[in-house]
Amino acid sequence: MIRWHPLLLGILSAMALGATPVEAKVTVVFVDPARFTDIGGLESDPSRNLSDIEAYLRLLADRYLPPQIALRIEVLDISLAGRSRQPPRATWPVRSMTGEADWPRFELRYTLESGDRTSAPVEETVVDRNYLRRLEWRYQSLALPYEMRALEEWFKVRFAERSAQGRPSLG
Repeated sequence: MIRWHPLLLGILSAMALGATPVEAKVTVVFVDPARFTDIGGLESDPSRNLSDIEAYLRLLADRYLPPQIALRIEVLDISLAGRSRQPPRATWPVRSMTGEADWPRFELRYTLESGDRTSAPVEETVVDRNYLRRLEWRYQSLALPYEMRALEEWFKVRFAERSAQGRPSLG
């Protein structure tokens, strides 16, 4: 049985009563990125990858979070899809994807805030073990399409779909 956090019950009650909306906010913190399992390297710029991930999480918050909720996400570890390798006679490394335990993975800790109330921190691992399935067109132009799809699917299930059903976003 799922227990809902009292903060979220209060948030949903306020939403139901027509509370004045405030801007949805997300704060993204990368905790010790130098120790991340795989954020890119020779084949991609790690700082650019972090920037792209942060920007995408902000976009998801704008798209899916109820306006009364502020979200703080601490990224504890990242492993990009595939593995970096240097093919024979190649002039630069490439990222090879086999679907064999090389899926995108994020270790996250998040809290939700509304007014002066803050939820207890929740740690989750976000993975997409079937990441090599066909990509929808909207991900194909993104720098990290498999990672962005995994984050969006997690975000929708964790926050948007539960809020739309009238249930809190935290279990």
